[in-house]
Amino acid sequence: MNLKKLIIILLQYIFKSLSEGITDFRNKTDCQLKTLPSSKEMEEIRIEEAGVHLIREIVSSSNIRSIGYDHETLILEVEFIHGGTYQYSDVPEEVYLGLMNAGAHGSFFNEYVKRAGFPYIKTA
Repeated sequence: MNLKKLIIILLQYIFKSLSEGITDFRNKTDCQLKTLPSSKEMEEIRIEEAGVHLIREIVSSSNIRSIGYDHETLILEVEFIHGGTYQYSDVPEEVYLGLMNAGAHGSFFNEYVKRAGFPYIKTA
């Protein structure tokens, strides 16, 4: 047997084994190969990995029930009266302080958080 034929046989064996190995791995585990996570999923992962722990403070507002902030991760969490809790990423502390000290929390939130376009996820 010449060297070229031996290499071809060896490559066929390797590639056949590789595909069988991948199929076998899929069948024996719950692991599913998928595409990369979306940017929203990546944000959820980042927040989850950051281990955000904060306490929200109840505010007097017709739209917002409570507001919390994590100074280490710069996560602003807002709970709305009519449902939904959201976490906004990369919010400077000055924005949080302005929100807490605003005469109208909802107006300040709309102008300096929502319209500013901070990335967010719905947590509840």
